[in-house]
Order: sequence, then structure tokens, then C-alpha cells
Amino acid sequence: MTKLIYHVPTAAAGDVSPFDEAILQVAQAGPLKVVSPYIGVGYLKRILSASQEDWHLLSDVKAWLASLSVQARPHAWAFIRANLSRIHHCAAIHAKTVIGQRHAYVGSANLTSTGVLARTEMGVLLEDSALVAELHQWFDEIWSQTAPPIVDKTNEYVKQLDQNALLCLGLSTTGMSLNSSNRIVRARLAKEITRPSTQPALDLSQVAKELVTVKTAEQQNLVKTLGTVIEGIPDSGASFAAIFHSVQATTKTARRDVYLALLPYCANRVQTVFAADTINRFIYMDGVFVPSERLLLEKALAPFDAFLAVLIHHLDFEDERLLPTADLAKHSGVPPSKQGYLIRSLLQGGLLEQREDGGFVLAEGYVWPTRFKLFVKALAQWVARRERLGRPDAPPPAACGGQQWHRPPRRGCRRIRRSPRAGVARVRAGRGRWSRYRRAPPARPPPGCRGNPNRR
Repeated sequence: MTKLIYHVPTAAAGDVSPFDEAILQVAQAGPLKVVSPYIGVGYLKRILSASQEDWHLLSDVKAWLASLSVQARPHAWAFIRANLSRIHHCAAIHAKTVIGQRHAYVGSANLTSTGVLARTEMGVLLEDSALVAELHQWFDEIWSQTAPPIVDKTNEYVKQLDQNALLCLGLSTTGMSLNSSNRIVRARLAKEITRPSTQPALDLSQVAKELVTVKTAEQQNLVKTLGTVIEGIPDSGASFAAIFHSVQATTKTARRDVYLALLPYCANRVQTVFAADTINRFIYMDGVFVPSERLLLEKALAPFDAFLAVLIHHLDFEDERLLPTADLAKHSGVPPSKQGYLIRSLLQGGLLEQREDGGFVLAEGYVWPTRFKLFVKALAQWVARRERLGRPDAPPPAACGGQQWHRPPRRGCRRIRRSPRAGVARVRAGRGRWSRYRRAPPARPPPGCRGNPNRR
């Protein structure tokens, strides 16, 4: 006998789930064989407690762990580690079935509380002994081709998932694979039955051209209007609401579009602080866009300078490493929720590279942009790393106040002296030899600029 399992459309809220009834009916009859890619540990324990017999589980452990939240993932991984002999990792499996001695459930619902209780799903309860035996044979064949997940490898994968989730990165982890020897299904679609169409073909190319033309004109108009509004912002600054209303008075534009157009003019927003083409026109302080000045700019960029310096110190040019999320937050004050924007900008700009296994390295051929010379600590750390590697093509130090003077690194730099040749300053970093650091004009630096090579 075969019975369809589904939620009756007219059922009242709070009715017993027919999926849960069918699964528990299967579980009460002897040892269980369970297959599902997405599993709720709490609901799985409910099924196993109803069985009180031996059990085995096939799951795509990679997909299972990736689907969970940061809070739920440790419990699932602890459950898997505690039952390694009963759980096999089967890559790309997507079936959902519970197989007992006399019955079997097959359906679309994931073995989670949400899948069983709060989704419109369809399933089948099988009582035919021949079909149940065929399901057992199918399970046993896949079980013989697979193995439990490797603990060390899965541990690294879980750490990468947690880090990406905390950073809100959305970075790819497809390059990381868990051990699996099963045969991956690679089928093809059945031949499609084509019928002659009576509708004329729609020329989408012309529609696309018109949309692009309209969108380009709107963007150009927005940039022009925003430029006019920016010129009128007083020295005391202006809130985004005031800037938006000024733009709206001229052109009707969505709030989001105005914000995205304004971001490249702001030096210290996480979305644009590490973009090479950002214009340091404004500093965002206490909800107000304030016109940028040198001292304000240094203060506003200090946390991001510390962030980049710690990142460069921790990572390597060759050996891939995970991001030091805790250290970055501790030394820069940038919370993990905002670090994702910064890492994404550095990846897009080319300073960082992400390897297939999810680790990060510094890009050896990266050319330090002019704007990045504002990050003095980070630049000093970059120069020091390349000097330790014997790279002669280290970038020049940062400019200070528009002149060719720089603020030397605070850590590891003992003193600065002049060489007999005029205009050449030498720096001794740590225990290293005296080496040429940069050529500077003999004139004194601007008032207030630190790092004067004439100072003993």
C-alpha cells in the first residue's frame, strides 16, 4: 500500500503534521536508515528516540553544515563527531527518506522542524515490501561507496564558515571539499518536445538599449546635481537627509541611489575607505558629512590604518592564512560586522587574494596606490614585510601634508639620521642594517608634521 503525505490546504493551524506521523511510524519498526542533506539535530534525535534501535545516516555534510547558523553549527558538528561510525558524507546527495524494516518514507521535506511543520511539501509512505527492499539495497550501495567525514578537514571547513558568516562576506568556499568517494550524479535533460510558436519573437536587444540609455542619463543627471549640492555644503557639514532633500529638489532619485553616489566622496566609510578612487572630500562624523581637513582626515583614518597594519602583519605573501578577526577588532576597533566590507574592498583592489581552500595571502605584485599612502602604519608594515623577504621594489613611504616627508613607523624604528650625502635619510628598523629609506629635500617639513629627519 502506498499513501500520499501532505498538509491538507484546509487544515487548521496547529494540526498534527502528517509528515511527522509518517516518519515516526517508520521509525518505530526496527533499525533506521536515514537520508537527508539538511537536518535539524533536534528533530533527528526525536526520530532516533522513537526508534530506540541502531541507525545510519547519509548526508552531504558540507551542505548540512553550510546551511546552519553560527549558533546551530557547533551543535551539529559535535553530534556528527560523536557519531562518526554511523554518519557517512555523500557529496551532492539530495534525497530525503527514512527507511525502516516494514515501511519507508520518501518525500521533499527536509528532516528539520521547519521542513516537517511549516512548509508545503509532498511525500509518500511506502508499505510495499518490494519497494522497501529496493530502498534498502539503494542505501547499502551508496553506504559502501562513502565514508565518515575527516575530522581535521571538516574542522577547518567549519572555522571558515564561521569566519565568513561573522564577516558577512559571502565568500566562496566551493574550493574546500570534504572526503567523498561516491559517484556524483551527472545526468542530462530529456529531449524537449517543441511546438511551433504562434507568438512573434520579442526583440530584447532594443529594449535593453533603451533601458541602458535611460539609466545612463539618470546617473549623469544625479552626478551633476550631487556635485552642485556638495559645493554648497557649509564647513559645519550636512546630514545625509539634508543632502538628499537638496538633490530631490532638482531630480527625483531614490534614496539608495543618492547614498551610493555620495559614498565615493567620503574618506572613512567602510564601503569606500579602501577604494583607490575614493575622493577625500568629506569625513563622516556623528551622522554628519563634514568637509575634510588634514587633522580630521588622519584621525578618521586611524582605525582603518591600524586594521590594515594588523592584517598585513598577520598574513603572508605565500602561505595562506585565515583572517585574524579577533585581533583586527581588538587593535583597530572595527567590529566583525563591518570587517566584511573592508576585506571585500581589499580583495577587489588586489591587495588580498583568496585561495581555493578559503585562506588569504598578500598579493606580491600589488602596487601601493597614492591614496593608500595615507595609511602610514600599514605602509610601514608593508615596507618591513617586503624588506624581510628581500624585495627591493618596496613602495615609497607616505607623504605628509602634501610634502615629501613621512611619519616613520613607531614600532621597531630606533632613530633616523642623515647620510653624508645631502637630502638622503636613512632609517634603522630593529636590528637591521642602515638602509636608504627615501630621498627628501633639504627643506624643513611643514609645521606640525612628525618624522623630521633633522631631529636626533
